[in-house]
Amino acid sequence: MTAAGAPLPPEGRRLEAEILAWVREYERAGPAEDPAVAAPAGMAPARTAPSRKAAALAVDAAQAAAARFDELARRVFAYQFVHNPHYRRFCERRGIAPPLAAGDGSAGAAGDRHAGAAGDGSARRAPAGWLDIPAVPAAALKDAALATFDVHRAAAVFETSGTTQGRPGRHHLPHTTLYEAALTAHFRHYVLPDLAEGERLPVFVLFPDLPRSSLAHMMRTVIARFGAPESRFFLREAVREAALDVDGLVEALERASAAGRPVLLAGAVLGFVFACEALAARGRRFRLPAGSRIMDTGGFKGRRREIARDELRRMYAETFGVPPDLVVNEYGMTELASQFYDARLRRALALRGAPAGAAPAAAAEEDGRLRPPPWMRAAAVDPDTLRPLPPGERGLLRVVDLCNLHTVPFLQLEDVGRVDAHGRVTLEGRAHGAELRGCSLAVEDLLAAGGAVADLADLEEGRE
Repeated sequence: MTAAGAPLPPEGRRLEAEILAWVREYERAGPAEDPAVAAPAGMAPARTAPSRKAAALAVDAAQAAAARFDELARRVFAYQFVHNPHYRRFCERRGIAPPLAAGDGSAGAAGDRHAGAAGDGSARRAPAGWLDIPAVPAAALKDAALATFDVHRAAAVFETSGTTQGRPGRHHLPHTTLYEAALTAHFRHYVLPDLAEGERLPVFVLFPDLPRSSLAHMMRTVIARFGAPESRFFLREAVREAALDVDGLVEALERASAAGRPVLLAGAVLGFVFACEALAARGRRFRLPAGSRIMDTGGFKGRRREIARDELRRMYAETFGVPPDLVVNEYGMTELASQFYDARLRRALALRGAPAGAAPAAAAEEDGRLRPPPWMRAAAVDPDTLRPLPPGERGLLRVVDLCNLHTVPFLQLEDVGRVDAHGRVTLEGRAHGAELRGCSLAVEDLLAAGGAVADLADLEEGRE
């Protein structure tokens, strides 16, 4: 599914190779678990009280990973500053610039705009760390195309739903190699951690196969990598009741049940709700084979009443026979290349083979906290000042995704949540009204810096 697309600067290719190597390393080694999380099946089961030596090693590993991320984030910032002109002007307005880089390709034509005395006489400083790097409001991508390459030559363009303001944001990719490597590596560890090498399973998708949907592209990639031949999408055109192929879904579930073969049901929460309601209307319930699991994502976007996570899991169990501890929640965005997952399924699979009493006491507390891959970090920031908050405090979420290397790695979101000391995210919904003051000012800053595109439709001209 990898596509060749726009040419990239040499420094971009070097950084991409380094980040891709990190992704491959993570795919082989798996997550470096914190003490509260059990290892997946096939690995040593977690203990309720890890030894002091194991705890110390875990702390050392976490510190090394944090230092690696911060160092690479600074170099990605320098690359963006040179090759992403709209982002550079946005950073200059905020008084932030990378230090002069000697011999690493970061200096060059824009070198005189780096930290220190600027051409307009204003003082600029280098960021103190990854959290100090200016973050672009995700909402601004509805009005601006930010990239280090010619977006007219993008190999892939993903669009947001556009439900909030009636127009979509767009994410342009020069190719899909890094994007697909990132999504499959993290997906494997949190949705299919027990899948043997080379093994495949039916993947039934409750979402439409839309050409410009990042979720649809993700599921096409998952099917290509992990799916059995009978894998398919069961919604047509849009996420609505009438688009659901109920007959096809019933037939597929019946065959899977008869064959005794585990399946993965994946898709948007709304798609699952439509499927559960349609099957209930026919009086159909299934008990899918042991090892079957569910991955859901997204919310309700005002289309119907909100359904709590516990209620959703009960609905899934009643309709498909999938136990609640084998339901994984994914958090992703069109504007990001990587995703977050909760560790519910990983913990369940590990604890099934663990000694009696090995289940951590904090199982309920653990539920719902979302894990990023090591090349992505999150923080909560103050809604007014956009300054980082201490771990555990509620604020707007900021995400740095290094696999967004050629577009916008540093993103300020409009979602509200908390980020703990281990970097795990608890999502608490969307921000509204006064909570978005800081984001609104940042959007104005970006557009004032020349980030606006007169007509985004013009970006499609010349694309094949």
